[in-house]
Amino acid sequence: MRRKKNSMNYVTPVGFRDVVSEEALVREELTSRVKACFAAKGYLPVETPTLEVLDVMEAGGHVPEAPFKFFDSHGDLLAMRPDVTMQVARMCASRSEASGGIEKPLRLRYTQRVFREKTIEAAARELTQCGAECLGVPGREADLELVSMFASALEECGLTQFTIALGSAGVLRDLLSESCASEQWQSAVLQAYHTSNFVYLGELVEAAERASAAKRVSAAERVSTGASGSTVVEPSTDSTATNPSAIDGGAATNSPIGAAATELSASDKNDNSTPSNSSTSDTNSYKLADPALTNPGEVRLEVAQAIFALSRLRGGKQALVEVRGLLEPFGCEESITELEAVYDALVEQGLGDKLLIDFSVMSSFDYYTGLVFEAYAPGLGSPLGGGGRYDNLLASYGAKKIPAAGFAFYLEQVMAARQEAATRETTNNPRPLRIAVPKGSLKEGSVEVLKNAGLDVEGLLDSGRTLMLRNDEVEYLIVRPTDAPIFVSLGAADCGICGEDSLLEASPDVVELVDLKFGGCRFVVAESKGTTEAVEERYRKLGSIRVATKYPNITRSYYAKIGMPVEIVKLHGNIELAPITGMAERIVDITATGTTLRENNLVVVDDVLASTARFFANPSSFRTNPRVGQLADTLYKQAKEN
Repeated sequence: MRRKKNSMNYVTPVGFRDVVSEEALVREELTSRVKACFAAKGYLPVETPTLEVLDVMEAGGHVPEAPFKFFDSHGDLLAMRPDVTMQVARMCASRSEASGGIEKPLRLRYTQRVFREKTIEAAARELTQCGAECLGVPGREADLELVSMFASALEECGLTQFTIALGSAGVLRDLLSESCASEQWQSAVLQAYHTSNFVYLGELVEAAERASAAKRVSAAERVSTGASGSTVVEPSTDSTATNPSAIDGGAATNSPIGAAATELSASDKNDNSTPSNSSTSDTNSYKLADPALTNPGEVRLEVAQAIFALSRLRGGKQALVEVRGLLEPFGCEESITELEAVYDALVEQGLGDKLLIDFSVMSSFDYYTGLVFEAYAPGLGSPLGGGGRYDNLLASYGAKKIPAAGFAFYLEQVMAARQEAATRETTNNPRPLRIAVPKGSLKEGSVEVLKNAGLDVEGLLDSGRTLMLRNDEVEYLIVRPTDAPIFVSLGAADCGICGEDSLLEASPDVVELVDLKFGGCRFVVAESKGTTEAVEERYRKLGSIRVATKYPNITRSYYAKIGMPVEIVKLHGNIELAPITGMAERIVDITATGTTLRENNLVVVDDVLASTARFFANPSSFRTNPRVGQLADTLYKQAKEN
């Protein structure tokens, strides 16, 4: 049927929008102020192309997912730039090589659009980066200059309330170099920091503890079975084998997430997180193939425990003192000395009230080598921006190793922070701590742990159709478990509870803090009883099978891991009908007891993952609202005691 002339819905692409004159004028004014701020420090303008050869970008390290990729007429895969820093590094590296190297410092600035893909569709795919890069200036001089200029630029944009969280990739890399761990374990630690998954970081330390305990037992057995007259050595009972807080007298005990977070046990998590009906015994089934957990290598246990404690250190000058205490036994204090010098200089400049030492801050970019920092504004769901030192990046593009550092912030985030601040001034009513509480099977356990944490949960368990409940200074959002990560990621809630499965499926930008150790369930692959041969025959003939699930991302990740092509059919309920009706050969679904599977003549053919309830937080709330860290600390203690 022919479409009527005026019936078309003329929409913009998802993640993009028009900017009308009123907003455009504000953007123009702010960018002018920022340019003037950067220019006053001697930074010169540069522009980079919208498209980059993807392989060239990836030579510098991990590249954020670019939403748009193209093949040009030469067959090169191009991507719309997701980041400007890597482009500047590539540009400067190629020109420095052509001219014999960078002979004098380069100070460069830019205001350009970047394009990124987010897992949440509501997120913008086009953002404006205002950034500065300083090349050829070593160490603390450039670090101080950039952090100070970052703060000045935010103030020029009209922001008065913001926090700059300072950490150091150099400290973490120094500890990893002393760990003697396998390459897989070290890479996994970096990944845990990059993704702010500190539950996984704890599991990595537990893996090191198990390996260390097994080694001691093996050594004892070798001695006890030796020649007659040899000394029988009993397995070590050293408290540091299972208690990271024993290192340096528990250096992390004063942090907001503190002492409890550094009291890991090699067995606690796995004793409680995997349901009794699971086919796994030692660790979660989906992690059995994780070499970082199954083969961590000859990890120095005290270093692994220091790495975990590092992630929990947050605060002011005292946090730096505690980090130094963690590093002293290993003789790698140089990087913390640099950070201390920058921190002290920034305090002298009057920025002390805006600084937070936080070693959980680690960008998703893996090229940082020293100082890292991010800026947060109250009430804003995601960071304003960030930066750090990347001394090895230009060498990745063929140049000589050159000291370099830089930062960028998003103009759209700054404007949102301005609006949020104006709203708070108008209402003069600060928002209470807002927690996303899951409906369904996880609700009772969630209410229980929150009650035990000292929160007022009156009316929460029997909330009926109430969607938002306010008790004292806490506000509860009652949501579906699958929606909890979205509410927290976008800043509608400060923190929340849901199953690990919901976090894996949504892949939100959150800080995963505590395994609450209730709500255990399994994700399994199942098929109709007696159909294995038919399923295998279909795979031999067609090269794939059809799998039905409510969880396409988890399913896709699982089959990618085992290297099996599949066609995924997303359903919203009655997954068991898919193999019964012949619509799909197999399903990937959640089970607690297996009863529904058995009643529908389905059998489990593989485990995908084991899931328990997790406490997680919005990155900005975690670093600007002390109550979030305090709650995380309390919930961790609870989980350890249960």
